[in-house]
Formats: sequence, C-alpha cells, structure tokens
Amino acid sequence: MSTLFAYNDVVSPGSSIIALAVDAIWLTGITVAVDHVEWSYIGTSLAALLRRKGLEQLKSQSERHSWHQDEEVRKEKPDIDAEDVAKVWETNGELAVYRFEIRAYPGEVSVLLGHTGAGKTTVYKMMCGIVRPTRGANDPLKPVILGHIKILNKDVFLKRSFCRSKIGYCPQENLLYDKMTVMEHLWFFYLLKRPKGRKSRKKWRTEAEVLVQSLDMDSFRDRLVCQLSQGEKRKLSVALAFVGGSRVVLLDEPTTGMDQAAKACLHELVNQQKDLRQVPSFFSIPLKTPICTSVFSLKGPIGC
Repeated sequence: MSTLFAYNDVVSPGSSIIALAVDAIWLTGITVAVDHVEWSYIGTSLAALLRRKGLEQLKSQSERHSWHQDEEVRKEKPDIDAEDVAKVWETNGELAVYRFEIRAYPGEVSVLLGHTGAGKTTVYKMMCGIVRPTRGANDPLKPVILGHIKILNKDVFLKRSFCRSKIGYCPQENLLYDKMTVMEHLWFFYLLKRPKGRKSRKKWRTEAEVLVQSLDMDSFRDRLVCQLSQGEKRKLSVALAFVGGSRVVLLDEPTTGMDQAAKACLHELVNQQKDLRQVPSFFSIPLKTPICTSVFSLKGPIGC
C-alpha cells in the first residue's frame, strides 16, 4: 500500500535541535548587544567628534577655565573627567547645567559647592549615568553641547555597566529597604557591585566591619531600616556608597540629618579611605574641611 511519504522523507530531529540551539546563541548575543550599547549615543558622539575640532578653534581663551593650563601639564589621567556637559530638561526647556567641566585625580577629595537649584544633583546623576546630558541636533545649545563624561577613562554612557560597578553614589534621599537590616544592605550592595568570581563573603565582612566601626553603626548593625532614625539611615546610605570597593565615590549632601559626632566620623572615613585605597573621591560637603584637596563652584546655568 503506497503512501504520500517515504521513510527517507523523515527529517532527523537532531539537526533541528542543533539549528535551534545555534539560533538561540546568536540571537541572545544580539539581544545583549542591543541592550547594553547606546546606539543613539554613539551616533551623536560620532557627529560631535567630527565637529569638535572646528568648534574648539572658535572658543576664545577667555572662555576656557583658568585651571586648564595647569591640568594639561599633569601626566596622570583623571579618574573623573567631565567636559562641556550641559542639560536642558525636555519637559519645560529649562537649562539646568551649562558647560560643566571638572577633573578629579587619584587620591583627591573634591567638593562641589553651589546654591540650591544650581544643578549639583543633576551633575551627580549625569556622572552616574542616570540622567543623560543634552546633546544632538534637536537641542537649542547645539554648538557647545558636545562634551563627555568619563569615569576611569570610560564613557559613562558607552560603558555603563563598567562605570556603574566602579561608582558609589549616595543621593540626597535615603533609598533603603525597610524590611532589611543594616548588614543585609551592605551585603546586598556588595553583591551588586562586585564582578563575578569576587563575591567573597570574607572580603565583604572585612570591608563591612571597617565601615560599621568608622561610622559608629555597631549598635544598630542588625536592626531593620524601619527602626532607624534619620541620622542612622544617613550613615547607612554613606556606607553603601563605599562598599564593594567603589573607585569613585559621589556623596550628595551626605551630612544632612547628622549630628556633629556623625559628621566627624564621616570626615575621618573619607580621609581614611582616600589614603588606604588611593582612589579618587568626589564629594558634596556643605562646608570646606581640611580633607578637601580641591573645591569647585557650580553657579547654576551660567557655568562652572
């Protein structure tokens, strides 16, 4: 009895499974690449690069900051490098930051000063890659918005994962989990920052103990966040910026809600970590302190 199909027409399932596996691998690779690479940012960066040389020639010497001449003679590369950065809010067209520039080198403790509304928090968020600087063909300040923000010589938006693993950020608000203890927070943020293969609990324990003792948090280390005072929560927020071996530490008004003793502990911690790690730090402290090596003044949308 004849049939429409012969035995030779049956396709082996093995080849189909192999084809599906190969497709899954290369499609996963494409998905990861699209998810991690800022393609639109690359396009505007290439356009900026082509036009930068001509625009730099148009800048007069009076427009450049006086510290540029001193910076050019330093051989070491800055670990924080921001140049000609601006931000225009899309919702209302308000200019928040205009031509912000700063360089911070290893071992330095820099302070960013500015009045309320000058754009300090916006600058911090741009450095962390949370807020994207305004650039491209559609913004009204196109001739000057061609700058960059680099952390450890890596563009924050092109190498976002790398930069975020190196940055410790303490925002103005205490962004904590009420149902987690102090030590659980330190362990959780340590896991988020440390690369694969280096999530050693022993290393974390050593680092956490230094932070707990330096900020005088031993009495409430096992307490839930919902049971902490505002000053204690602020201490924890500062500690989270340091945990995980952060190479660049950004503290946005860290002393808010702290008493004088806590402020002294913070200043001592900053000085201690700067010397031990030999890493750059970038802080926003209301008053200049002896630990500061450089002070930058942000004057709102006028400039820096």
